[in-house]
Amino acid sequence: MTKAQLIKELETLRKQVIEFKEAEIRHTQTDETLQTSEEKYRSLFEGSRDAIYVTSREGKFIDANQATFELFGYTRDEMIGMNVIETYVNPADRVRFQLAIEQKGYVRDYEVKFRKKDRTEIDCLLTANIRQGDDGNILGYQGIIRDITERKKMEKALSWEVEANAAVADLSRALLSPASVEDISSLILDNAKHLTDSEFGFVGYIDPQTGYLISPTMTKDIWDKCQVKDKDILFKKFRGLFGWVINNKKSVLTNTPANDTRSSGTPKGHVPIQRFLSAPALIGKTLVGQVSIANSTHDYTDKDLALIERLAALYAIAVQRERAEETIKQMAYHDSLTGLPNRLLFNDRFTLALAQAKRNKQKLAVMILDLDKFKEVNDTLGHNTGDQLLKDVGKRLAVLLRKTDTVARLGGDEFIVLLPTIKRYNDSTEIAYKIMQAFQEPFDIDDHKIRNTTSIGIALYPRDGGDVDTLMKNADIAMYRAKEQGRNRYCCYTLVVRIKS
Repeated sequence: MTKAQLIKELETLRKQVIEFKEAEIRHTQTDETLQTSEEKYRSLFEGSRDAIYVTSREGKFIDANQATFELFGYTRDEMIGMNVIETYVNPADRVRFQLAIEQKGYVRDYEVKFRKKDRTEIDCLLTANIRQGDDGNILGYQGIIRDITERKKMEKALSWEVEANAAVADLSRALLSPASVEDISSLILDNAKHLTDSEFGFVGYIDPQTGYLISPTMTKDIWDKCQVKDKDILFKKFRGLFGWVINNKKSVLTNTPANDTRSSGTPKGHVPIQRFLSAPALIGKTLVGQVSIANSTHDYTDKDLALIERLAALYAIAVQRERAEETIKQMAYHDSLTGLPNRLLFNDRFTLALAQAKRNKQKLAVMILDLDKFKEVNDTLGHNTGDQLLKDVGKRLAVLLRKTDTVARLGGDEFIVLLPTIKRYNDSTEIAYKIMQAFQEPFDIDDHKIRNTTSIGIALYPRDGGDVDTLMKNADIAMYRAKEQGRNRYCCYTLVVRIKS
């Protein structure tokens, strides 16, 4: 080998050594890069606040970060190798997840309920993709789980608030409508049950005359579920938890009524009470009603109590409004002293009765009564006694008449009676005679036995007139004729006409 050839060989060998060294350096750098990438991956994997996991295709956990173990409450040793199906509340969700991910290769924000080790349930969003081998076969899945339980609670609470406020707004509008207290009772109950997930309940108002509780909602709600004999909507005695609310004018919230000292137990045949919530409907300090619900699917909370108290306040307004309307109507159509219909209401009834009589070709009678020597009672015994006499006269007349008849006070000591659908004209004189006989019994007022008589004028349809004004005028003429004849008697308008002719 020549010198030149030797030099060339050495140069080739030198280059090969350099290339080998460079390759060795590159290999070392690649290993270092891979190690650095692996360390970065594990750092991100373990440091993530979201749960990151890897499973086999069969669903067994192969790897997971610390956030996953904390989310589900398991240790690494407990969870690795466990099948993911054990964490699903509804196993069907796992089947749907697997179908979706193998169809698309991924899922995004798949909402699912998981169950933790302590059996509590959590709402989560699941984002995952498939893991494939070099041959393209599916090896398993990897994904991220984000706990949205608190967010769901907030959304549910917000939705509940919106729904509750909408219900209150609807009820407020109903209060401005002609809806009756019975209709409002049903609306209150329906909303109370729906918003608290309660099985049943009742809404009732206090009768101001008797003090009894009347619940118009009982027939369609509680009584349909009970086997008790007495299914009344009127309650005279207030016992148990609902009675405690009425008697103390305070709300009750109990999720263990059987152990509540305020409870007297559940009546035989009544639906068992597992949970109970009730609020009084108050106007100031006056109890006007009650709103009660029972057997929610969850324990009642202060939020539920606040809602029921809001509904009870609205119910109190509804009851007060109806009472005010009844008072106004009473004042508009009834005599303030005797409580009898006044001239306005009498004329309405007279007009209707006359139209019916004309339509059906029937007879009717109108009688005007004037107390004899009533002024002497006022002058000798005082106006208070005179007022009481007028009240007692009204009561005595009401007892004598049929339910279809009407007795009204025209003013002063003058009363008027409407007798619709009489069969014979003589029916009116028989009733007039019965009234006069009733006046033979003295009125006991303030230790005084007051004997008072009345003069009665009678006008008959169709014989004595065909309209309200004519008949009332003719009855009045007949009444004055009775007084002229000596009082304490009745007179028919027909007789007056005959005498004049």
